[in-house]
Amino acid sequence: MAIITVTNSNDSGTGSLRAAIAAAKAGDTLQFSSTLAGKTITLTSGQLAVNKNLTIDATAASGLTISGNNASRVIDIAANLNVTLRGLTIANGKTTGVALDGAGGGIRTGINTTLNLQNSVVRNNFANGDGGGGLWASSGSNVTVTNSRFDYNNTNGYQAQGSVGERGGGAIAIGSNSSLNVSGSSFTGNTGINGGAINTVLSTLTVSTSTFKSNDTTKGAAFGPDTRGYGGAIYADGGKSAIVDTISITSSRFDSNKGAGQGGALFLYTYSGGDSITLKNSTVTGNYVAKDAQNLSLGGGLRVGGGGSFTMTNTTVAKNRSLDQGGGLWTGEGSPISINNSTFYGNAAKSFDGKSGLGGAMLLSNNPTTSIVNSTIANNYAAFQGGGFWGGGSKTTLKDTLVTSNKAYNGGNNWNIYHDTGTTFTNGGGNVEYNPYNSNDTKVAPNVTITNPLLGAFVDNGTALQTPPQPGNTLVTAGADPVSGIAAASPDILLASATQVDAIAVGGTNDSSLVADNTTTKLDPVTGVETPAPVLGTPPAATPGNVGTEVTPAPVLGTPPATAPGNVGTEVTPAPVLGTNNTHDASCIDNAFVAASKLQSVFAAIANNLQHGATGSDNAGGRDPFGLHASDNFSGTFGSLRGAVDSLQASFGQQLNLNAVAESEEQFNPAALAKQFLGNVNVPGEGDGSISLGSTSTPTGNSERHPLLGDNTLAVEDWHGNAHKLPESVATATHIA
Repeated sequence: MAIITVTNSNDSGTGSLRAAIAAAKAGDTLQFSSTLAGKTITLTSGQLAVNKNLTIDATAASGLTISGNNASRVIDIAANLNVTLRGLTIANGKTTGVALDGAGGGIRTGINTTLNLQNSVVRNNFANGDGGGGLWASSGSNVTVTNSRFDYNNTNGYQAQGSVGERGGGAIAIGSNSSLNVSGSSFTGNTGINGGAINTVLSTLTVSTSTFKSNDTTKGAAFGPDTRGYGGAIYADGGKSAIVDTISITSSRFDSNKGAGQGGALFLYTYSGGDSITLKNSTVTGNYVAKDAQNLSLGGGLRVGGGGSFTMTNTTVAKNRSLDQGGGLWTGEGSPISINNSTFYGNAAKSFDGKSGLGGAMLLSNNPTTSIVNSTIANNYAAFQGGGFWGGGSKTTLKDTLVTSNKAYNGGNNWNIYHDTGTTFTNGGGNVEYNPYNSNDTKVAPNVTITNPLLGAFVDNGTALQTPPQPGNTLVTAGADPVSGIAAASPDILLASATQVDAIAVGGTNDSSLVADNTTTKLDPVTGVETPAPVLGTPPAATPGNVGTEVTPAPVLGTPPATAPGNVGTEVTPAPVLGTNNTHDASCIDNAFVAASKLQSVFAAIANNLQHGATGSDNAGGRDPFGLHASDNFSGTFGSLRGAVDSLQASFGQQLNLNAVAESEEQFNPAALAKQFLGNVNVPGEGDGSISLGSTSTPTGNSERHPLLGDNTLAVEDWHGNAHKLPESVATATHIA
């Protein structure tokens, strides 16, 4: 077994990768000269065909990219092989064929092939056929993905019109009777039909210590039953087969994914006869399921069922939304359900008109047995019935579980629980329920304890494993317990060089306390900037206009990667500095909240000032043009805003034209304020978001108190109707006792 060195970045000829593949024998290793670090091999004569067992290792050439030049697939691996790809960036692959011919824009394998993908980046690839924008593995394959990133891959998942096939997978799709094992990896901004990031059918799926953020299946969901859009992040269908299929997800985070029809983040379907689904030590947060062509919107966070068992342990399902049923979770089709030491917080089932929505936390449909033990179901909302649970034909037992402050606002409908005559709730002991009790509401179980638990706030630490909110009432012992041990953070992806990609930032945080090695140089996967790892326990450094909050913008699709040494091919858009006249292309932003989030410090200061605001009598003659609606112990006014802005001028050295916002009778617009700080900010639909305290503006401009928000919580609502609290660093400052 020989080692062959690739010495140049040419598409073909002596010293090229193509020539090395042709010259290699089975079992050989292809490596790259260190002079190729940061270089790109642009394919001009079609895909690279691998027809023997090989290892292609770019460890010595950090940041090496192989580009399909948006004209061809990058790598095609024949059947019955064993191939390892290490330390590569696979980019800009594209297929135009249909079905299997067009599968796998970046990488495609033949049947019965073993592929190991390690320490690699797969980005900006497109597949027109069966699926797998980044990677397609044919039936009978075994694929292992370790410490890798899949960013902004896409598939049409083409099928004949009118078919009901299940292809998709913007990042990865595998054929039947296969296995996919993913660990320490991240999936960001991928789009597909079924499974924005991953699609598996009739196969085994194992995911651990990985993050899934902003993956999307909504773009193809409106064309008919062949483009359903299930599973914004993962679509896994065990299928009816004699093979026992398992789906296992542990220590992973699903954040801000969008699905259509069923499963904002996860669509997990198995069949009876031994199939199983396990979700453990994970977080499912901020996901959204739109309606599909069949007018379905089930499971804002996840949708599970099919007959196989489902077990959830030490998992948080928070702030997800459906437009119809199951804001956090939707279950059905006879699957036995077990939920242990888990938290459902701030989920909502609410249509755009605010008139329909069942099961804010979860909807249980035709489950033979459901067991909920040592869990917390709090602050969830349904527009019609069952703010906590909606049960139909299910037999549910609760034990040591806390059910509190769930709401169903439409009329006098059931707040905590609604169930039909075929549903039973059994008290396993130790349960606590609390609400401003609705006389026609159903108790969660007979003989349940009714008392105010004084539940603390939910704080998202940005990792896979959360600390559940704890009761302040010392007599209450029900609810989810904190999990001992170190929370599994988003993965640190170790590349071939000494550079480390910090995928924690992809998961929504850059918390220095999660960094084990404070001496390693780190490469932020969004900004692409190398910075020394922060010393444990120290706050982020302040920059001009930045009062200590780290700001990382969303990457802009289609921009070329930077070529700085150590860059592994991420798309780079520098973060604007507050107080300077930067131009920031925000074409990829679909709501004003993202722009507003760059002003965390501004909103914190405003909120602190609002604590001393005037009363409602000063409130512009009873009108409230800023969306600062009076709540039980608070009234916000123009005067308090003026005072807050005056206090900011010295900090940012810039005069604010508050009157341009304040003198209109529209709600206070964060995008308008963002423009004044950031300069020429292009925010499409900048009137679609608003900032409010204890309430939000709807897409139609009407005002209402939002179920996901407390009376004194600073937040915005995007044009989808999703409520967004400001980050926890600001939430602490904005809470008014």
